[in-house]
Amino acid sequence: MKNKNDLVIPITVQAVRDNIYQIERNGILVQVVLDKDLADFYEMEVKKLNQQVSRSLDRGSKLFQNETFD
Repeated sequence: MKNKNDLVIPITVQAVRDNIYQIERNGILVQVVLDKDLADFYEMEVKKLNQQVSRSLDRGSKLFQNETFD
């Protein structure tokens, strides 16, 4: 029996690269992946992904970093 943490979702490198966007802000170029694209990778709803990211941030995880651009 598989543990829920043993979930393996095959994602190609090209699929990831195709979903990386470059944004320039204040002369700094950053690369981002949108939450909707990450949710697609993990085959989950965007709302659930964002809830899990929030929980991780609440626990002090530096894995995720959210920033809203005006």
